[in-house]
Amino acid sequence: MPDRDPHISDDDLGALAALADGHLAPDRADALRARFATEPVLAAEFDRQRRAIDLVRNAVAEVEAPMALRERIETQRTKAPAAKVRGPRRWLLPAGIASALGATFAALLIAFGAGGAPSVADTLNAASAPAAIGVSVDRDTPQLLTLDRDGVPFPNFLAKFGWEATGARTDEIDGRQTTTVFYEKDGQEVAYTIVGGDALEVPDGDATTIDDKTFTVLEEDGRTVVTWERGGHTCVLSAEGVPADELLELAGWKGKGAVPF
Repeated sequence: MPDRDPHISDDDLGALAALADGHLAPDRADALRARFATEPVLAAEFDRQRRAIDLVRNAVAEVEAPMALRERIETQRTKAPAAKVRGPRRWLLPAGIASALGATFAALLIAFGAGGAPSVADTLNAASAPAAIGVSVDRDTPQLLTLDRDGVPFPNFLAKFGWEATGARTDEIDGRQTTTVFYEKDGQEVAYTIVGGDALEVPDGDATTIDDKTFTVLEEDGRTVVTWERGGHTCVLSAEGVPADELLELAGWKGKGAVPF
């Protein structure tokens, strides 16, 4: 990962680290997130901090590495110096340590054979992470949002289904760029991810055909997941507590031809 942007102040860097680690006070967190839409450099740094923290946690909790190696990673993480933030003192992960541990985790992936193209299941990490950038509706084609991944645009579900696009994020998963848009309705949230590059391998699940398009439905980590292809790219729609039939209706919606398939 590259070094932090020099235009970000130490105070903002500390606040971003606290936000990524889940320890920033709610009022400060809301104020900081509100700046992401107009200050993309902050959104990018927050995303970098969050990914680094996730990498370390996953390395310790999930990678089947020798115990001594796992203990060494955990020691590095817990002994990292705290970033300065207003309010109670908390142990945070500074950018330099995050980069070093991110590299350590990448080495672990290579050593223990966890590389290769991502799977549909891998994309669900982004679905459970917070939004980092704002979204808007395409004025010329209101069935679409202005956001896309590799030219494949995201649909606007609000007028037809009542699901409002509330935010988005970009991630890199096993070398693939992904974009995820979050939609909310009645206190529930749906995540819609489009994966850059060639379509991923179709996972095992229940296949459903709608208008000659095949959709695969499965359960993964407590989420109902629908995956299919649009424009040669894998799309993944997932949610907790939303029926598969409703997700399929969203996935298959073409907006009277405005949503390209």
